[in-house]
Amino acid sequence: MTGQNVTGQNVNLVPARYRSISVASVPVPLDEASLREYFLGRPAYRRTRYIVARAAGAEGAGVGAARANGARVGAAGVGAARGNGARVGAARADAAEVGAVGASAAGASAVVEVSRDSDTPLFSEITAVSLIAGPDETAFVDAPEADTGIPTSLSRVAADRAPGARCVVVRGRYGHIGFILDPVPVRIRVVEVVPPHPAKLVDQASRVLDLAEDLPPVELVPELTDLGLLAAGSPASHYLFPCRAGTATADGPVSYLDEIPPRADWTLIGCARSRAIHDWFYERAAPVVDMCPRNLALEGLRSGRLGPGPVLTKCCLLEDRIAVEDGLVVVPWGASLAEIRDGLGRAVAAVPPAIVAQAAAAAPARAPSPMAASPTAAPADAIAPAGAMAPAGVAALPPAVTPAGAMAPAGVAALPPAVTPTAAVGPTTRPDGR
Repeated sequence: MTGQNVTGQNVNLVPARYRSISVASVPVPLDEASLREYFLGRPAYRRTRYIVARAAGAEGAGVGAARANGARVGAAGVGAARGNGARVGAARADAAEVGAVGASAAGASAVVEVSRDSDTPLFSEITAVSLIAGPDETAFVDAPEADTGIPTSLSRVAADRAPGARCVVVRGRYGHIGFILDPVPVRIRVVEVVPPHPAKLVDQASRVLDLAEDLPPVELVPELTDLGLLAAGSPASHYLFPCRAGTATADGPVSYLDEIPPRADWTLIGCARSRAIHDWFYERAAPVVDMCPRNLALEGLRSGRLGPGPVLTKCCLLEDRIAVEDGLVVVPWGASLAEIRDGLGRAVAAVPPAIVAQAAAAAPARAPSPMAASPTAAPADAIAPAGAMAPAGVAALPPAVTPAGAMAPAGVAALPPAVTPTAAVGPTTRPDGR
């Protein structure tokens, strides 16, 4: 599945698999010409697509040292490298150095994309190298709490630890390496009422995103309405809230509908379903202050208060389905995590074209770099998969990408507005069509 970004530029490039990325310490400058000359002709594992090149000495391991999942292997000239699941380096920069863009030469990193002669044999020569992020725009961050296979996790680290970087390489949980290029997460406003605290829908959506491998980077923007403040806007001598679970309070006596208290002259802070329950038990209506998150979201959209972009909310009138209407995605009040995952996917797919253009335009422009090949490059030290016991002269680097390619947000930057149930949202469109 491919799509063309309206601005002609990709954002949120995230490799679809851990094995898409290799890490190498190189004894050459990190400009495109030097890296091309260094890597061309070297045998690489058949899945390798991206290489994080680090200046020699950045890892404290020295040129020629290599490890694959912690096993020492020989390396004649590729430089220090570590495989997936192993430490990428012995030395750690301090927090200021790690988050800085344009680090010193000793700690600098760059990211290149490579092509190989064939995907059939276990190893084949690198035939093309393209710089996708240079050392002056790349940050290398240690974030052991981050799962580098989760796009939202990568975007959170990028925003918190290296907000000025165009490309953020993250060494995260399990020692795995990942990166995000041109991070522009999809902003989803979540309309919810409180209490309870934390806001349930926001908390559930955040937990889903912590494990969402197949969603693009997402930033949740809570839009919360406090039930106590809502009640205060309609003074009454007695308030009736739907249930005690949220421990909602107000200035004055409070009762809870789920306890079926004796009838009193109260004002109901509720919604259509709680009004129906009230009328069933008490056989007469009561003054009502509407607290339905769906209605609050609709009012916010109509007034322009919520601004453009997708909105996620909930409604108790929906018991077993999700509703989508003009960028508003509504899940059931008691939605399961699976239903919230579905709702987030639909919210991403609902991103309007105008927001797509605005988000992509916010990312720094970059000129496409041609994939140049060397007609005379001879095989050198191989770039081997992580976990393999490589022979002398073969450097160990992790394997590369699956056919899914790289992830980008549906409707944003490179993909059509559909969310597929595959391991990746879809491939990123590049000038060569891959």
